[in-house]
Amino acid sequence: MLTVLPTDGTITATAECAASSIAEIQKEEQERKQRNERLLKFAKTFGSIPGVEVGDTWSSRAECPVHRVPMQGIHGSKDDGCYSIAISNLYKYDSDFGETVIYTGSGGFEHYDPKSGKRRRTGPQVRDQQWSDFGNMSLYVSRETGNPVRVIRSWKTVSKYAPAFGYRYDGLYTVKDAWKEQTENGFKICRYRLEVSKASRLVSCPMKARIFL
Repeated sequence: MLTVLPTDGTITATAECAASSIAEIQKEEQERKQRNERLLKFAKTFGSIPGVEVGDTWSSRAECPVHRVPMQGIHGSKDDGCYSIAISNLYKYDSDFGETVIYTGSGGFEHYDPKSGKRRRTGPQVRDQQWSDFGNMSLYVSRETGNPVRVIRSWKTVSKYAPAFGYRYDGLYTVKDAWKEQTENGFKICRYRLEVSKASRLVSCPMKARIFL
C-alpha cells in the first residue's frame, strides 16, 4: 500500500516542536544541576540554606540539597555537631509530633540479610547503640551548642506531618535532650528530643510549597 507523505510542512513543524521540547527539558535539567551544585557548599553548615524555603520538596534524597548524605539519617560532625537529619521511620522507636520529634540514633541494627547478603532498610538490633556510632555524637554535641538542625521528612514517615511524596524540608529544629534508653529486646538505643525553632514553625501542608522533580 502506497503511503503519501504530506508536503505542507506538517512533518517539519512537528520535528521542530519536538526539538524545542527536548531543548527545554535539557535546559531545565541543566539549571537544576547548577542550582544543586551551588547549594552543595552549604551542606556542612548550620542553619538555613540560601534559596531553600520551608516546604520545598524533592522527588528523591539525591536531589535534596538540605540533607546531603545518600543513606544515613544523620549528617554531621562529631566535633562540630549535626547539620541535618531525615525523618523516615527507619526505626520503630521514632515519634513524630510535628513541632517535637523523638529521634533514634544510628548503629546496632543488622542492615544486611545474612542469607542473601543484600542490604535491607533495617533489620533486628544486635548490639547497643554507642555515642560513637555514625552521627550519634554530632546530635549529642548539638544539644550542647544549641546550633539549629535542618529537618527533612520522607514520604515513608508514618505521620500526619509527612509529605504525600518525596522529601520535604520542614525547617530548623534544636536538640533539647539526648539520652540512652533500653528497649524491649534488652539493647540500648541513643535517643534525642528535637523541637522546632520559633523562627521556623512547622508547615505540615504548605500552601505554596515548591516541588522539584
